[in-house]
Amino acid sequence: MHATRHVIISSVLLSLGAAACSSTGSVSRDGTEPQASRTVTSTRARPAVHRRSVSATPTSVAPGTSVLPAPDGPFGVGVMDLPLPDSIAYYPARVNTGTGQHRYLDPKLLPGLGVPVEMFSTLTTTSRVGATPLPAGSPRPVVVLAPGFGSLIALSTSLAEHLASHGYVVVAVQPDLAGEAADMMPNEAHGAARTSQIAASLDMIASPAFARLVGPVDQHRIALGGHSYAGSIAFNVSLHDRRVAAVFDLDGRLFAEAATTPTKVPSLVVTSTGGTADVQQLQDTVRAGRKTVAVGLLGAQHYDLTDAPAIGGLLRTTGISFDVGTIGAVATSNTSAIVQRFLDAVLNGERHVPTAASLLDGLPSTTDHAFASRS
Repeated sequence: MHATRHVIISSVLLSLGAAACSSTGSVSRDGTEPQASRTVTSTRARPAVHRRSVSATPTSVAPGTSVLPAPDGPFGVGVMDLPLPDSIAYYPARVNTGTGQHRYLDPKLLPGLGVPVEMFSTLTTTSRVGATPLPAGSPRPVVVLAPGFGSLIALSTSLAEHLASHGYVVVAVQPDLAGEAADMMPNEAHGAARTSQIAASLDMIASPAFARLVGPVDQHRIALGGHSYAGSIAFNVSLHDRRVAAVFDLDGRLFAEAATTPTKVPSLVVTSTGGTADVQQLQDTVRAGRKTVAVGLLGAQHYDLTDAPAIGGLLRTTGISFDVGTIGAVATSNTSAIVQRFLDAVLNGERHVPTAASLLDGLPSTTDHAFASRS
């Protein structure tokens, strides 16, 4: 987790993600148009990584305008609620099926937020609710995705949709937002609650009922990860749960056992210039791990590794702003591409840990010197 402590800025910001105070005392906040039909080329193998072009997020966005990067994989994306509380699944799906686009934020939350209902009630995503799962020639890998401490999993929507469009099933879990936001820092109780939630997700993935909902999944290719505190939880779980094949940490400090014990499975750390790039403890742990690869985003702050830079223009029209860097909306796309490339390498048949260079090929504002000092 980037923050050394968390504070609630307002009821609006609490609903969009808890605010995090950096070590310097500044505040860093944790915080579409329906997708055109795409041609499905194959259901048996994921294609090579596609490079994407991302324009800067406008400062003023009309309601319903697409502000999230569109997934660049060959598959349509479906989304559905899961039997496990506070969990939804993103999965490869047949295009033009389902009951319409998925809303970014639950419209039932909007009236009490003090922001224009018409703005957020029309903000949708690429994924389609209840879309028909796409048949697969072989079971698909699964990613369990979680948010930062006191934050919303909605802020990782772009990553979830991107991975699903490339053939992954993503289980997105929402921890107890109110419970976490009530405390300044994560503690053992929060860690235990999150660990239990992840374990329940892994149990659900192993059930036949889950495969009936999203299609066949591979129990031997399961990855955990997420933004900030979620990365630390993933690393800790991987030390003891043999069901975990890979983990990734998006600009999060490592806590508890993971702070001193290298992961036993392939692991990815992505830092930001204004976040964990100068955290010596994280650097030492990463360098001690034989199966860990670390890369960084230049000109980025902590929340640039979420949807924050992509939706910032929309939020600014309501008077809400995130503490983001100079990298722009490309940070959101870079994060998705880096995670996908890592998972493609470590969850395939050979399961080799990729080089930093291979993860960053063609991506602007990135560095293989993940632990450079802040500039």
